[in-house]
Amino acid sequence: IVENTVGKAVEGKTPEEVSNIKIIDPSCGSGSFLIGAYQYLLDWHLRYYTQNPPKNGKYKKENPLSPDGKYLTSIEKKRILLNNIYGIDIDMQAVEVSKLSLLLKALENETVSTIKTSLEVFSERVLPTIDGNVQSGNSLIKCF
Repeated sequence: IVENTVGKAVEGKTPEEVSNIKIIDPSCGSGSFLIGAYQYLLDWHLRYYTQNPPKNGKYKKENPLSPDGKYLTSIEKKRILLNNIYGIDIDMQAVEVSKLSLLLKALENETVSTIKTSLEVFSERVLPTIDGNVQSGNSLIKCF
């Protein structure tokens, strides 16, 4: 499902164009689709940046790849999560599980060093607040 929806939506686009895509699950439950969509976007961005390496200001932000080039930086992973992933469910406990799962996904491949850099150098929290992205409510009447 993710390949046929998200895959088609990002096909032939740049990261800047993909940042305009909003993926919403109107009945997200514990977040299975959102986690799959988020993972797809992470993999897509990593492939894109690996195939199109950043060169002296090519990207508006700092380098989106880790120093070894194997992973996206925590800042880039947070940007993708906050910019592209949205969900709603009437079950408040399911929403909490969905949020936790997405935040754990954002922490994958992080090390003590990358977390320390995020905290000290960039003065950023390790994990973003996604209360505005994944909410409890009735998707038939609630708007983001």
